[in-house]
Amino acid sequence: MILLLFHVFRNFIFYVLKKFTKTITVKNTYVSDTCKDLIPNYILIDSNNNLYEIINMPWLFDYNKEHDFGKLVSGTSVVITGYSYYLPLISHPYVYNVE
Repeated sequence: MILLLFHVFRNFIFYVLKKFTKTITVKNTYVSDTCKDLIPNYILIDSNNNLYEIINMPWLFDYNKEHDFGKLVSGTSVVITGYSYYLPLISHPYVYNVE
């Protein structure tokens, strides 16, 4: 329970401090099924080979990551909104809105 609260609190702090909005060109998208959980990860790669994970945002009542993922078409430009606590080889930015 304590780890769950820590995880939620940490993500909220990074959402407040490291929020970004930018325009990118979509290079590739894919769904990653990992062994650690049964929930698929929706991955976006831009033209600069930056990796983003599309997520839901519970504290914003935003549960539409499948819909956001469906908007992505290779070669198109989109505006993404997300946050990051980037550690090389460990994490990547999270995207919660695609326009």
